[in-house]
This record gives sequence, structure tokens and C-alpha cells, in this order.
Amino acid sequence: MKKALCLIPVVLAAVASFLCVAAAAAPEAPLTREEVREQIELLLPKLNEGTVDESSQEDAPFRFTEPDYDNLEKVTFTTPLLIEEYAARKTFADVLSEDFHWRLPLRNGQTATVAVFSETDGRIAFEGVGDWKTVSPEELKKAASETLGAHLSADDFTVAESVLYHATFVFFTYDGNEYAVPYFQREEKQIENGKIYACSELFAIMEKVFDESAVKAAPDANGCTVPHRQTAPVPAIVFTAVGCLLIVIVLAATLKRKRRNIITTSK
Repeated sequence: MKKALCLIPVVLAAVASFLCVAAAAAPEAPLTREEVREQIELLLPKLNEGTVDESSQEDAPFRFTEPDYDNLEKVTFTTPLLIEEYAARKTFADVLSEDFHWRLPLRNGQTATVAVFSETDGRIAFEGVGDWKTVSPEELKKAASETLGAHLSADDFTVAESVLYHATFVFFTYDGNEYAVPYFQREEKQIENGKIYACSELFAIMEKVFDESAVKAAPDANGCTVPHRQTAPVPAIVFTAVGCLLIVIVLAATLKRKRRNIITTSK
């Protein structure tokens, strides 16, 4: 009995140790939007004062003002080769990776811009600023209602960023169908920014416009972007043949005209 009682503290210590190890190994739960906002609110004054490591960039200290927390958005990164991934699985969920960051519209001095923050182990850190497209949930809900008759909430939209395509995509599902709203940083003639596409339609158009095989063949040759497909050039022989045909037609018409003149003169 005494031996059993002596073992109790040992067992309790072992259980406590196991629970501590398990807790340490468990991944941190993602922060909520409010938790992210709270950390950013504490971070922005430090960035402006130049009192954190992130402000050591060339244009620091920053002058961040007018943060638009209503449009603070979590942005998930896509897989690099969107067309290939979608063609293999036919669902937008499979073109999304597990990595993400947060975007916040604000002003840096007199310039409207977007600040980007990473999230690691429950801590928010400043990444930089850029000209990414921020998408208003209210605008998305209105567009979905007018186009599809859908009544959606902000949580129904998944905002994603493609590094290779330099684009932001908003994905959502309605009535069993998947839709996407693209926002390319560079204007694309065949793809309209802000338009709601069926996912299958958008990726079919992208497959005609972009050439992912060029990225796979030479990953470092395209400046971290997916190139456009090259229009097949018309062979030089075609131009030569057309030119020769035109010359023959002109000569034939000229000779015919001269022959008529000769006949008329002889009469």
C-alpha cells in the first residue's frame, strides 16, 4: 500500500510532463480578426516612431494614418500553378495553400496604400506596403446579389493572392457552383477585373492567355511571373507567296490592258 502511495506523485508528474509536451507541440490557433486588429493597433505607432525592427527599411519611419479596419482582410496564398492545379481537381479549394497574411488599407503620408502583416505563432509582424487590390465585402455582396441573386455574408468569400500571376482572386460558392472574381495588377484584355466568373470559365480563359509550361521549363527565366502565350507567327513563306501572287495579278492585268490597247489601235 505504501509503495502504491509513493508511486502516485511519480505518475502525476509523468502525466503533467506529458500534458506540457503535448500543449507545446500543438499548433497555435489562428488569430481572429479582432485579435489581429488589436495587435496592429499597438504596432502602427511603433512603426511610425521607428522603434521596431521592421522600420529599418529605407523609407522608415513610416507615417501610417487612417487605417481602414473595416476592410482588414485575411489573404490566403494560392499554389503557384493555378491552371494545372484546377485542371487536376476542378475545385478552387485545391488551389489554396495553408499560407496567408493580412492586408490593411491605410495612408502612408499622403499616399493611399496597403500594409501587409504576417502571422506567426500568434504574433503579428509587419511585412511591407504595396499596391495590392483590397476588396470590400460590401461590394462583393452587392455584386453577387445583382449578378446571381445570391445573399451572402462576408465570411462566404475567400480572398486569395497569386504571386506568379500578380493577382488577387475572390472565391465563393453559391447554389452548389463555384465562382471567382479576379483582380489582376496588370490589365488583361481577355479577363475583366471585378467581374464574377464561374471558376471553370475563368480558368479556361486563363489557360488560353497564360503559358504555365514556360514556368515549369525555365522557372528562373520569367521574372517570377507566368508569361502570356505567344501567338503563332505566320511563316515567312506565306508572306512571300501572297506577295508573288499579287505581283502576278498586277502583271496579268497590265498585260491584258496593253493587249486591248494594241488591238484597238490596229483597228
